[in-house]
Amino acid sequence: MQLGASPSQIKYGSGWYPTEHAEGGSFAWMATAATVDVSASGNDDIVVVEYSYPALGSPIPDLVVGDKRYQLYPGYNSLLIPVSEVTAPQAGLVSLNLEIDRLAGFYEDQRDLGLKVHRIYVESDPVVINYKKTQAAIASRPEVCDNTPIVYMIGVTDRCNLRCVICLKHHEQDGDNNKDLIDLPDPSLEKLMPLAYSAQMVLLLGYGEPLLNKRLPEIIDDISAKADNSIEMITNGLLLSPQWIDKILSRNVRVLSISMDAATPDGYERMRGGSYEKVIRNVQALVAERAKRKNAKLEIRMNMAVTRANITEVPLLSELAADLGVDTVEFRHLHENPLHAWRVEKPDFVFDYNDALIENDPEECRIALNDAIRRAKRRGVRYILDAPFVGLVDDELVIAADVEVGEYHECPHPWRWLMVTAAGDAYTCCWAPPLAKLADYSSGAELWNGHEYRRLRRNIKAGIVDPLCAGVTCPFQQKAISKDAPVNEKPAPVI
Repeated sequence: MQLGASPSQIKYGSGWYPTEHAEGGSFAWMATAATVDVSASGNDDIVVVEYSYPALGSPIPDLVVGDKRYQLYPGYNSLLIPVSEVTAPQAGLVSLNLEIDRLAGFYEDQRDLGLKVHRIYVESDPVVINYKKTQAAIASRPEVCDNTPIVYMIGVTDRCNLRCVICLKHHEQDGDNNKDLIDLPDPSLEKLMPLAYSAQMVLLLGYGEPLLNKRLPEIIDDISAKADNSIEMITNGLLLSPQWIDKILSRNVRVLSISMDAATPDGYERMRGGSYEKVIRNVQALVAERAKRKNAKLEIRMNMAVTRANITEVPLLSELAADLGVDTVEFRHLHENPLHAWRVEKPDFVFDYNDALIENDPEECRIALNDAIRRAKRRGVRYILDAPFVGLVDDELVIAADVEVGEYHECPHPWRWLMVTAAGDAYTCCWAPPLAKLADYSSGAELWNGHEYRRLRRNIKAGIVDPLCAGVTCPFQQKAISKDAPVNEKPAPVI
């Protein structure tokens, strides 16, 4: 990109800001203009105009670029102009002169209200372009999106090598652990893979153990070769062989989260039933090998679903992570769900799902989480909290990134989030039941703008609680209930 305008016309990282006082004490504004070099750009590239406008509840002007008008939105946003829509008459240079469609009878100049243009540039990375499109979609809330999900979860298998008491699929302690459970079928994988190349984060997971899927190395290689994005994985760590460690450290895997649910051998046996010692050895090998590779970008995490059954182990996870050289601990909330009403009995341990929910003793959970977080901070371990814990722990322990709660109509997930399981169930968040079936669509992109997604987007934008959301413990939906938002008892008609 080339900014050919003189410094008096535009400064990189600046834009419409007052530069000096003119005669009479009024502000003189920089003219926002730029010459952008698109000679090496393809038709899929975009010109990005980053701007901000405060949410004042007042009319917002359009931005005029050449002979086109573009609608603006409150907050810090990006205006995206496809390179294919601009012309470059000489040497691939495009002149962009930005003006305001001033609002008659309001303010003579909306810059007086805080409209600012910060930056103008050309973007060619498909992952970044899709991220920018997604941010624009969250602001404008269209029913049909030209972006694809930036948070993309692929359930690569439902098969597992453990019988964790908290697991929907594998809590039974007798019989065939994997009866009728499958890896992601090849036709489903072919439908889903194209969306992975533009996602900001691809999470490879499942109701089972992802490393059991023999095609997983191929999946990781394919995404790493075609996109510069972040692959994240969740594993129980039992199969972390030297070969797997090499694969993870040499590809685009940026986060590997080890599911523990305990921090001692006895606790691990009760909650998960596998070899605690083997997991610890594998984590030690991963940390050691990462230390040898100076360019390794992998973040290693340990996660725990916090329940009353393992509450005494919560603070100990922070200590274990620090002892092993693990970067981050994740504390996850176990959701209330009518389907999750099982009871597991072991010789010296009984797990009742509903009784184990932390809602039955929030004070006990608060004390344990506060202790765990303070230990993590003291020992230099990063920590991540699920949203329901944000209002539970002491305020000074909450990290801003953990807070993702707003009004129901502000829920961003249908414009940014997609998970598809090995069985083909499609989810738009981790709270609600499945939204759609992959089998009903010819591709992941078609599912993304299918009638179920369009209905959900339409209802959320209107502030009408969608049937999918009714009754779930999602923080956005709970705020809607507290404000008596209308509930759409049946799916809205497809337009």
